Amino acid sequence: MNKQNALQYFSQKYGHKFTVYPFSIKSKKDNYFFMVKDDKEKFLIVVAMSDLAQKFEGSVLEEKEVDENKLIIKKCYLNSHNNLSLLREIFPWLNPSFCGLRASFGTGDRLGIATPAHIQAFAGKDIFPILAQQSVREMSRAERNWQKVLGDAIWGCFEAGYEGLFGADADHVKDIKELKEAADCGFTMFTLDPSGFIRNDIGRLNKQELNQLYNQILNSKEIEGLYLSKSYKIKGQELIFDEKSLKEIILNPLPKSSIDLLSFDL
Repeated sequence: MNKQNALQYFSQKYGHKFTVYPFSIKSKKDNYFFMVKDDKEKFLIVVAMSDLAQKFEGSVLEEKEVDENKLIIKKCYLNSHNNLSLLREIFPWLNPSFCGLRASFGTGDRLGIATPAHIQAFAGKDIFPILAQQSVREMSRAERNWQKVLGDAIWGCFEAGYEGLFGADADHVKDIKELKEAADCGFTMFTLDPSGFIRNDIGRLNKQELNQLYNQILNSKEIEGLYLSKSYKIKGQELIFDEKSLKEIILNPLPKSSIDLLSFDL
């Protein structure tokens, strides 16, 4: 049996119940994996040797003899963390990668259903795709979690037959607990939201109040040693920090729209 034989047999036997995603078919030795959908939901179909098939959670459709090998055809659930973990072990390209300094784009799939379409949009473009990306606030409203956000993106990659690199960004993370949960799930990029540490009243303070606040910064002399009266050239523009501008930059809050810029790969 090969991949085409596996698809052909399944379509002939179960085509009245399921629609097959033909690009999803993958094989490992004499074991085959592909995705299907019925009129309500999607499933992973496993056509594998008994010892492997039994590890996946789902229901057995049939047992079949092929070339003196006993194969089990099993309908497996996409909402099973165990099934996804097994598939990621078998096909390592399903694990998110690091972006580094490459040009990237985060898709922000709010509902977890658009990854196959996003993959098509990236085709032929030299852009690193961040396919799993959602903020803590959005997850709360959509009743999702880090594991589901990443899982939906991975299943989307598998459905589309995508074997390229992709990233996973835990967006607008505010505390260590959220950061750890995302890292434990396999996220490779983290966008920190420091809004809770930003004073919004800085612009209303007078010079004396600003100086008092600035003098409370323990490492202010260290910061001045790095930047004060020094010149920096950035894309042809010269930037010089005098005492007034340095204090304003240190004390004034970041615009809300710029908070997302504090991103990094783990």
